[in-house]
Amino acid sequence: MVPQGRVWRLGVLLLDHDAQLYETGLTARALEPGRPAYQSVSAEQRREYRAAAFRGKFTRGETVNFDAAPIELDADALRVSTGALFLRNDRVLVRWSPTASDEAAVDLDDYLTDRAGLLLDPPEGA
Repeated sequence: MVPQGRVWRLGVLLLDHDAQLYETGLTARALEPGRPAYQSVSAEQRREYRAAAFRGKFTRGETVNFDAAPIELDADALRVSTGALFLRNDRVLVRWSPTASDEAAVDLDDYLTDRAGLLLDPPEGA
């Protein structure tokens, strides 16, 4: 893994310094991976991601986002989007999860207000 830039994580969206949006992909922490535990395939895969981030040029403990897909921001692409950000009936909407239906999506304004509120005033213990 090689650093390509910084992003601001907004839940299911990542925003970079050039105002490009991405759908959140996978994340790992840049930590020593520890020994294999062979508990499950998914646990070993996460350990391998931590190892790759640790070997990369990331600060120890830093969260590393990877496999993030860029979001096309033109109206035609958003109208046919099945991703996190989409346009329906002239409303820009966000799905909270990849499996959420259009009906479960929320307006982008409400979504960003909620995410910004959590960043500015995180819940106690977060």
